[in-house]
Amino acid sequence: TSADNFVGNGPFVIKGWDGNNESWTLEKNPTYWDAKNVKLKKVKVQVVKEIATGVNLFNDGQLDYTTLSDVYAQNNQDNKLAHFVPKAMVGYISANHKRPVTGNLHVRQAILQAINKKSYTKNVLSDGSQPLNG
Repeated sequence: TSADNFVGNGPFVIKGWDGNNESWTLEKNPTYWDAKNVKLKKVKVQVVKEIATGVNLFNDGQLDYTTLSDVYAQNNQDNKLAHFVPKAMVGYISANHKRPVTGNLHVRQAILQAINKKSYTKNVLSDGSQPLNG
């Protein structure tokens, strides 16, 4: 619920977090077993709720790291500062089961098989996602 109640044994300790605020600091943990190899002394963490805000803050030099998705991932494909790291997660498109047409299992299966998954992941998501057929 706050930095005072946090228990951990990692290379950093949390400072200035009260459980609700949107910024805090991670400071080097002097009692960490390998503290001599931790090069950073401090990391400022800021919650950014909108991707556009994160991109603007990054481009203005106010952030060192932000998340990209959608059009921002597309626009930064060739940006040498952008790093696309695959994540282990699955997303899916689901038809509304309560409608007369899409309530039919076979209609839903046909619709979902008609979607070009390769094109969707490459041209719509554009974030390095890989299509699955499960």
